[in-house]
Amino acid sequence: MKAKVQYNDFVGTAAADIEETYKNLNDVLSECGVDTTRYEGIGINFSGGVSIICIDNKQKTINDEPYIVDIDLGDEFTQEDLFDLFKRFQVILWSKYHEEREINEELTLNEMQEGEI
Repeated sequence: MKAKVQYNDFVGTAAADIEETYKNLNDVLSECGVDTTRYEGIGINFSGGVSIICIDNKQKTINDEPYIVDIDLGDEFTQEDLFDLFKRFQVILWSKYHEEREINEELTLNEMQEGEI
């Protein structure tokens, strides 16, 4: 799975640590009334709304690969709920015209404006 939009002007990565009130995404699915014996939460799609990427355990596989579905949770799980789901959440995007590099130093605007840097 890889995120994509029409032009992919920016590409990147994301990482998150789930809040301790949840064990996994199936807890979210259960709260929304989804049958977790059929649908196993394996990922999140955040593109305006929030959806949970799942393996459909009752659907036939394709070429021996699990059948993957994207369940839009609508108003049952909002963007605010998404950020509450994680205790730490980071997204890094960079221009597709530049190669991925490591960050050497983190600066704050206040430090820069105060001449500390």
